[in-house]
Order: sequence, then C-alpha cells, then structure tokens
Amino acid sequence: PVDATRYWAAGTAVGDDFPFKEKDLRAGEKLIRKLWNASKLVESLAPEPFPAEPDDNDLRELDRWLLAELDSEIERLTELLENREFSKARDGLRSFFWNTFCDDYLEIAKQRDDDAAAYTLRTAHRRFLKLFAPLLAHVTEELWHDMYADAIEADDTLVADGASDSVHLADWPEPLGVDADHDAGAAATAVVGVIRKYKSENQLPLNAELDAVEVYADVRGFEADITGVMHVADLTVHPDADAPVETVITGIDLDYATVGPKYGEQVGDIEAALAQDDYEIDGDELHVAGVTLLADEFSVEKTRQYRGDGELLEADDVVVIVNNDA
Repeated sequence: PVDATRYWAAGTAVGDDFPFKEKDLRAGEKLIRKLWNASKLVESLAPEPFPAEPDDNDLRELDRWLLAELDSEIERLTELLENREFSKARDGLRSFFWNTFCDDYLEIAKQRDDDAAAYTLRTAHRRFLKLFAPLLAHVTEELWHDMYADAIEADDTLVADGASDSVHLADWPEPLGVDADHDAGAAATAVVGVIRKYKSENQLPLNAELDAVEVYADVRGFEADITGVMHVADLTVHPDADAPVETVITGIDLDYATVGPKYGEQVGDIEAALAQDDYEIDGDELHVAGVTLLADEFSVEKTRQYRGDGELLEADDVVVIVNNDA
C-alpha cells in the first residue's frame, strides 16, 4: 500500500492539487504485482545473479536491441527526474517496462536457454529495480535483497563496480552504449506479437509449428528470434518489397444531420446510388446521384485486403502473411 501510494503521488506535477481517490491506487498495485512476477520469472530463467558478460558477437540482435532501448529510456528518465517531471518519468518507465521488456523481450527470452539471454535479462532487471526505486521504494528493496544482496556481499568486486546490498545505495545506471537497429528490433517484436495473437485466436498452442511466414519489413538479424519463439518452419523476409495488399472501400457513411436537411427527398436517391457503388470520390468530394457531397457530409470506410494464399496479419507498418496447413 505504501509503494502504491507513492506511485500514485508521483502522477502529478509539483505544486498541483491532486485529490485522493482509492481507485487511483490500483494502477500502482498492478505495477507492483507485474514487477514482482517478472522478477521471479527472470530469476527462474537466469538463476545466476550476475552472469558474465558474453562477447559482443555472442549477443543476439534482440539482446542488443533491448539493451539499447533501455539506454534510451535511462537517458530520458534521468533528464525528467532532474527536471522534477515525475508524472512523465513514471508513466514512461511503466510503459517501457510493461510493453517493451515484459510483453516483447521477456516473452521471447522465455523460449531461450543461452548465456546471452541470461546476461541480458539480469542486466536489464537490475537496472529496472534501480529506475523504479524512487517510485516503488519498498518492493524494489525487497527484490534487490532477495535476488542480489547475497551475491554482492560474497563478491567485493561487485561493490567496487557500483553495486550495494541496498538498491537505494547502488549507483544510478548509466547507459551501456550498446548499438542496435531500433527500427528492425521494433518490427521484429511486432511480428512476434501478431503471430502470437494469430495462434491465440486460432486456438493454437504457442509451440505449434507454422509452415511458412512471409514478413514485409526489414527484420534482418532478428530472423532466429522470430522462427525460434514462434516455431516457424520457413521464414521469408522482404525488407524492401511492397506488401501485396490493397486498400479497398467497403462503404460510405452519410452524416444525416447535415445531408438530410440539405438534400431532403434526394437522400433516397443518394442511398440507392451508394448501395450500387454508383459514385465517384474526387479528393474530399463525393459525386453521387447528381449532387456533390463535401468532406464533412460523408465518411469513407476502408479495409486492407490480401488476395493471395495465406492469412494477412498487420501491426503498425509491418505486414505478415501466414501459411499454415495444420
């Protein structure tokens, strides 16, 4: 309750009135549970508290991407806290932890068992505890003691490197300076996300193998993560080609509050012409039944269609075609 209250209180600017509402504590309570559960998952996936840093070439592109994204978040968060913009700092950190780390990276890392994933998980996790410490002072300290304090007490070199048996005495994290392809990493995690959703909607287990997947986005370097976590037998990447989809008009909606009084008895003729697709769109104008409707008098319904084999999946600017005979 104390940490939830502290989290809630950080949601306003210094000097602003902020009326207390018990329901507003729920977001903090949910975050605390998420942080705790994610921490326990990290501990199970990477039992060694301080894994040795692998050679640079041994880190997968996805590992580098996560650490590079975390570098950017540390820089953003540090500046906001220095400027006492607590609400922006809090909300951005929560979003990054929940979405980028938990929903994207952690879901993929669960399918791996290698030193690079273990190092990335633990490195990111320790940094998250430090970043959350000003907001969630008690739960971060408990997790730090539970997961890191014994190892720090047993190894003096860790203390010299800025660790401490208290998260509140540990050095504030500095960016690691990891280089990664931001756009490719974001696209790769989007691909994994839409395939995961596809399996869920089709009542397929996550480990069900898909025969073939085509990706129309530049995810080069991340292919192994996509095929490994989503069990894709044949992955084809089209980094530069246009996706074979087209946008088609599925309907025209009239603003009757405007069209009715303006055109009166002609509305029936307009509706009949629209039902027969007998109209022409010219920029912001609609020519139908001998009249011209202006932009505020109608709206166009559109959808994206794929006419080839397989099922079309989309997320942001990423297009995925799934072919699966199972």
